[in-house]
Amino acid sequence: MHTSRRKRPRPGAPARAVLVVSVVACLAALLGSGPGTEAATGDSTSDPPDTDVSAAIARATEQAESRAAAAAASAPAVVDGPGIDTEAELRRAWADPRRTRIDLTGDIFLRNCRAGDPMRESPYPMTVDGHGHFLRQTCFEKRLLRQDGTGYLKLQHLGLSRGGSDGPGAAVTTRGEITLVDCTVTQNLSEEPGGGVFSMRRATVIGSRISGNLANDDGGGVYARRGGVQVYDSVLSNNLVDGSGGAVGSTGDILVVGSHVDGNTTDGDGGALYTDEAGDVTVIDSTVDGSDADGPGGAIFTLDGDVAVVQSTLNGNRADDRGGAISGEADVLVVNSTIARNLAVAHVGGGVWARGSLFIVNSTVTDNYAEGEGGGIMAAGKLTLLNSTVSRNTSSVAADIGSGGEFTSVGSIIGPAATDVPLGDARPTRISCRVYDSVSLGFNFMTDSSCGLVGNGDVVDDAGPLLALLEDDPDGLILRPLPGSPVLAQIPSGRCAPLLPAFVPGGQLVGDLDWDDVLARDQVGNLRDGGVSCDIGAAQVGVQP
Repeated sequence: MHTSRRKRPRPGAPARAVLVVSVVACLAALLGSGPGTEAATGDSTSDPPDTDVSAAIARATEQAESRAAAAAASAPAVVDGPGIDTEAELRRAWADPRRTRIDLTGDIFLRNCRAGDPMRESPYPMTVDGHGHFLRQTCFEKRLLRQDGTGYLKLQHLGLSRGGSDGPGAAVTTRGEITLVDCTVTQNLSEEPGGGVFSMRRATVIGSRISGNLANDDGGGVYARRGGVQVYDSVLSNNLVDGSGGAVGSTGDILVVGSHVDGNTTDGDGGALYTDEAGDVTVIDSTVDGSDADGPGGAIFTLDGDVAVVQSTLNGNRADDRGGAISGEADVLVVNSTIARNLAVAHVGGGVWARGSLFIVNSTVTDNYAEGEGGGIMAAGKLTLLNSTVSRNTSSVAADIGSGGEFTSVGSIIGPAATDVPLGDARPTRISCRVYDSVSLGFNFMTDSSCGLVGNGDVVDDAGPLLALLEDDPDGLILRPLPGSPVLAQIPSGRCAPLLPAFVPGGQLVGDLDWDDVLARDQVGNLRDGGVSCDIGAAQVGVQP
């Protein structure tokens, strides 16, 4: 069994509209500080945010620009000169510690191998605008840009490719904060963290594409230490790491909004996203699909932090340890999301594993596989389901749900198990649950009695809930009840929205979420209570007002 361990830092190395309300709160807290300021990880409180992902991205860009301009105002006055289109011009401009802007007017191939990395050591901010051009390294183990100072760095409209380093950050490494806007970072290789980009402080990626990078340590695409990593409206795809975090690694928090993170690989933990120490992971309005880890967490792994997934899809990930999609070593929160087709090979929690508590709201968990317990979801602590569907998962024990702590459910579908899966070493069971202390808040549908739920409106029917396949949903998000399904119109009007408990595990990561609106709707935003009885499970398909 793969065992995660804390890593000693190397010396000198460095939606829906209502569901995205926490995005700008994170931006205000983490991007609102001055250049080079270290952000405190784990702080999810801030000013009231906008309610639009695109507005959040625009604000992130605007604030990055304003912070760079403010810092530049305090720098000694210099004449930045005309545009740059040769390697010699680039090296001179980059090395000037008082210069604050570089504009490329052509593509640049770095061929001066004896000169080594282009070096800069400055406390002043620098903006490099590629205007659609690229920097490409032609020398072995040489970076594209290196900043040994702490000055804020902004790269925009720029391509960075084929950098190499026997240290961190093959394309760019900096001791300060870095923001990338409309950049491509491809085919870079580092021997230490950050196959593409490395920051000792905070890294922010906006509207960019980071793909095909490799690190022989953590963070195949991006790695940041103290300030964490934020990704907005970007694609992080097909990165590889001989460590942990195929796409992103950090000792701070990771925030992913409106982005696609897919096809990343690690021989360690967290096929796509990995946080060391106490870093948290928050994923909003995004996909984290098709990634692979030789350790725990095919998509997401936290060493000692919480995980929150909102309005997102985690599909087709694989771990050779616990948690085919998510392995959270603390609490895990899943809201309005789909966890499907993930595998935990030779371990537990085919979809999700939580060492702490697991809280699932308006979500679909289906077609996951574990060779140990909990083909769908598994929690060592408390496990709570609110208006969710956990069905057609596979394992040898507890095909759908396993819980070591108290199991609470309301308005949810559990089962049937999938027993016709022709792969792996599991001997599929038809029993859905392995739980020891159950609390029903009513109106659950189960295909066997193993979940121990006996409450008002609970139904056990081995004929099944009659749900369509995931592939039958146009967006591949929910299992829609078919006509005649016994889960249709089973919850009386006035009771369609369950009560939210006083404490929600992982809830601090989405502190501005409008829970009243979330609970009033189904997974894809349909209003549940139209004055008539509503449906059990994640999908409301009855008559809408």
